[in-house]
Amino acid sequence: MLFAYTHNTHPKTHILQYTPNTHTLFTQERQLEHASHNAAAQEASRALEEAIEQKARLEQRLEEAVNSLTTVKEQHESSQNQLFTMQAEAEQQQAALMHELEVVTVDVEQAQERIRVLEQENAMLLVWFCVV
Repeated sequence: MLFAYTHNTHPKTHILQYTPNTHTLFTQERQLEHASHNAAAQEASRALEEAIEQKARLEQRLEEAVNSLTTVKEQHESSQNQLFTMQAEAEQQQAALMHELEVVTVDVEQAQERIRVLEQENAMLLVWFCVV
């Protein structure tokens, strides 16, 4: 577009007139960029703090889980030891009962043999008394 030159419409006048406005716009643009940068930096800082706090919470939960796992492992080991002890005691009791059963069985067999012998003697005595 062509400018119609009037008494104050010389192109240099327009340039000089717009230079302060341009300077103001550049200054405002820099201020906005600076404010935007500061806001982004603050948001990044806040995000970093939240991430650090979350990491601390997760580390705490991990430590609690590890402690819980250690406790469960210790309880499991203790239970296993008790189970083995009880199993060994049960086996010992079973062996003792088996031995006692064998002793009683031998005693019963001996008693039955003695009864048989006594019945034979009794039968012989009855026959002898009947003959006499």
